[in-house]
Amino acid sequence: MTINIGQLVSTTIANYPDAFADAASNNVVLYKVLKDLGKIQEKQGGTQVIEPIIYNATSNYQRVVGMGRVDLAQRNQVDAYVFDWKKAMVSLVIDGSEKRKNSTNDEQMIDFVEAKMEATTADLVNGFDADLYSDGTASGGNQLIGLAGHLPDNPALGTIGGVSRVSFIPARSQVQSGTTVSASNIRPLLSALINKCSRNTDVPDIAFTDNNYFGFMQSALQAIERINDGNSSFGKPGNKARSLYHDGVKIYLAGGYAGSAPTSKLYLLDTKSWKIKFLKGAALEVLGEKDGLREPIDQDGYAKLIGFEGAFTCNNYFTNGVLKD
Repeated sequence: MTINIGQLVSTTIANYPDAFADAASNNVVLYKVLKDLGKIQEKQGGTQVIEPIIYNATSNYQRVVGMGRVDLAQRNQVDAYVFDWKKAMVSLVIDGSEKRKNSTNDEQMIDFVEAKMEATTADLVNGFDADLYSDGTASGGNQLIGLAGHLPDNPALGTIGGVSRVSFIPARSQVQSGTTVSASNIRPLLSALINKCSRNTDVPDIAFTDNNYFGFMQSALQAIERINDGNSSFGKPGNKARSLYHDGVKIYLAGGYAGSAPTSKLYLLDTKSWKIKFLKGAALEVLGEKDGLREPIDQDGYAKLIGFEGAFTCNNYFTNGVLKD
C-alpha cells in the first residue's frame, strides 16, 4: 500500500496543532517566561507594530490655584515606538526519493515523518531562541530585534523603533560596565544596575545571562541563597531551567550548551515593558494552507513551511538594562 505522504504530514500536524509553539515554550526560557505572564499576543494585521511609549520626557503635568488657567498648547512629543514585522521560517522538506524508499511500510513511513518533524521543530526553536537575544542585524536586517538590539552596550547612540536615542533620553536603557565582572563583585554590580532600573514600583524582575556570569553568581551566593530556586519548573513535565535569585530578581541561565545568550553579559528586564507580537496565522506554526504539501514544479520533493511573523517590543527602556565587562 502506498501512503499519501501529504495527508500523513497534514494529519500529524493536525494532531499536534500547537506543537511548534509548545516546543518553544518547553525550550526557550525567555519566550516561556513572557508567555506565562500573558505577554504573547496575536494581531489581526497592520503594516507595522505600534508600541505606545509609557514614559515621556515632555510632561503635561501642571500646577494651578483655584480657577487658574491650564496651558492647552499642543506639545511636540514622541508618543510611540514603531517596529517592522519580521518573518522567519524553516522548511519541512521530504525528498521524492526518500518518500519512495519509505512508502512501502506504514510504520516506517510514520517514523520517517515524525523524525522529520522533530528535526524541523528543533531548527525552528533554536533559530527563534537566537533571534530573541540578537541585535536584529542578521540577514540584511530581516532578523527579529532581540535583547542585544533593545538593550545595547551604548544606549545613547542609534535608534530604536524609529526613535532617536541620541535626542530622546527615555529611549535609552541602563548600562552597568567599566569593571571586569567576577564572582567577587557581580553582586554589588548587579544591585547597582537594579537600582538604576528602578522607579517607584517600576522595577526589574528577571534576568538572563550566559555560563560565565551565571557561574559567578553561583560562586557569589551563599549556600542558603542558592537553595532558593536552583531549578525552576519549565515547560513540559521534567523540564528544568537553571535559575537563581538576587535582590528580588530571578536570574535564568540562558547559555548552557550551545546557548544563545551573548558571552559575558546579563540582561535585566522589567517584564511589564515587553511583549512578543505575532501576526495571526504566523505564530510559530504552519504558514499558509494547513493541508497538503507544497510541490515545487522543478524539483522532486515536497515541503511545508513553518515559522512566525512578528516583533519583540519594549515600551519603557529606562527600567531595563545590561551588565557587562
